Amino acid sequence: MSGNCGFSFRHETKKTHKIREIKKIRLPVKLDTNGMFPAVLEKIFSLEETRPDYIALDLKIAPHRYGELAAVNGPGDPGDKLIQSAALIRQSGIAHEYRTLVLPGGFITEKDIEALAPLASGVPGSMGAWHFRPFRGGNCLDPAWDNKEENAADAEARAKALAEKAEKFRFP
Repeated sequence: MSGNCGFSFRHETKKTHKIREIKKIRLPVKLDTNGMFPAVLEKIFSLEETRPDYIALDLKIAPHRYGELAAVNGPGDPGDKLIQSAALIRQSGIAHEYRTLVLPGGFITEKDIEALAPLASGVPGSMGAWHFRPFRGGNCLDPAWDNKEENAADAEARAKALAEKAEKFRFP
């Protein structure tokens, strides 16, 4: 992304001063988040000098299943944090998108997509596109996942099928 600056808030939550610095030199700021820090998002969105120009929220599995993920952060129910973050993003007026990584072996199901769809609600063709991407092994934080990659054609087909289901759940 030439001429842009992106931040990920997966682990560190004190980057507001860096956002201010980047915005002072008039570069667009994109924020990538897993949604586990709604209080930080609220703080960032509340001040013009820290409001990002674009947001990408990862939607992994149904909120009630988020406790199954090893990378959940801090106290509190991770599913509730995701729901709060999604609401803050929808209400922020900031351009945004949702992303889902389609893990192999049916880890994410149609029921997960149905549960996530209200979080990704919006108007077709406007803010809030929901992108599905097949999993690619290699360079995973947990090396056990590196060998779980599916056949590329099968992975693409599953991602496409879940994306089609998502649109039906979002816009019945």
